[in-house]
Amino acid sequence: VNNFGSEINLDTLNQVLVNAEPSFGYKSEKWGTNLSVDLTIESALKTKFFIYPKIDFNFNVIDNILIPYAGVTGGLKKNSYKSLTDENPFIVPNAERKNTDKKYEAYFGLHGRITKDIAFNVRGSYAKINNMNFFVNDYSESLQNRFKIVYDTVQLINVHGEIQYQRNEKLMLMMKGDWFRYDLKNFIQPYHKPEIQITFSGSYNLKDKIIVKTEIFYIGRQNAQFQTIQLRPIVDINLRLEYHYTKRLGAFLNLNNIASIKYERWYKYPTHKFFVLGGISYSF
Repeated sequence: VNNFGSEINLDTLNQVLVNAEPSFGYKSEKWGTNLSVDLTIESALKTKFFIYPKIDFNFNVIDNILIPYAGVTGGLKKNSYKSLTDENPFIVPNAERKNTDKKYEAYFGLHGRITKDIAFNVRGSYAKINNMNFFVNDYSESLQNRFKIVYDTVQLINVHGEIQYQRNEKLMLMMKGDWFRYDLKNFIQPYHKPEIQITFSGSYNLKDKIIVKTEIFYIGRQNAQFQTIQLRPIVDINLRLEYHYTKRLGAFLNLNNIASIKYERWYKYPTHKFFVLGGISYSF
């Protein structure tokens, strides 16, 4: 049982979510399955009851080298003011909040290992979602640089792939990407939701003294608002250097947007170009 209440004027929606999920699972040397039913009661302005059957099945074809899997899932996602501002910190204070109802998501995938050090996962899914949130600029304000939240019913196709190289605890490299296709009921475009996202990350640990981390990400074109405005694709390269003098005392240096590319993740909010941040850290 989760009780969400607020005493401030900007966030007055009190809500109770009651959830129960009985399940049955079985696992053998070759295959495994899990069957469950997610029973959820949402009590806010009115009471609603949701049922989400969940099925997951996987089959170990070749000794953890090749494992196909498939299933159906769903659930009710709580959208609080905090979770929404974590996604977009520039929303209006009185933004409308609705919980996202993932009626179902059917998926099929394949994961395993190419070698001892290289693992992979590919996955495709189709989902029907009620009250999926999108962000549009609020034109009732003079600066027009804060965002209202709008909701729509969506049929969403997602193709996901990732590959990871792990060499002991010293070197880790990972690349993952997602492609999305949105079929919306009311809106023309999925506002501020990209069609493509690709991330490359890596880290190197030298005797727990010097740690180097990097992240390169690409976000495809996005539609910014009700009018036809597109944000350009985003490429961002970041590097972090850490030096641990002791387990408690250390220093760090962040080099963000090394290529100094100008872009907007949110319309009317240009991001810093090349940005450097350094400091000393001490843990008590």
